[in-house]
Amino acid sequence: MSGLTPQGAGAEWLKNEGTCCDVVMSSRVRLARNFAGYPFVNRARREDRVQIMRVAERHILGAGLAPEILWVDLSELPELERLVLVERHLISTQHAKGDEPRGLAVSSPDERISIMVNEEDHL
Repeated sequence: MSGLTPQGAGAEWLKNEGTCCDVVMSSRVRLARNFAGYPFVNRARREDRVQIMRVAERHILGAGLAPEILWVDLSELPELERLVLVERHLISTQHAKGDEPRGLAVSSPDERISIMVNEEDHL
């Protein structure tokens, strides 16, 4: 298991509790970046993507973005768990269906930060 649970803190509305449980609001901000010295994802070889994953994991986990960041290698997750991440707006459908090396970093337990690695861009 990835460390992300179906009842995660970012999915309070799934519990169907509270006076406004029937109202769900979601928003997001997208910032795309690529690392210098590496080919764009659509031109990267498998070895490049693996290296990008290693670099991204090291820097993201060491950046102090949140009290706890979970790192997920999406190639190790079953399809159902990847679909749950799509439903929770943590990854895109494209990222869930890919078969190349790709990853996800998520702030825990609130899931307010989600960083896709090797989707359309390096980050």
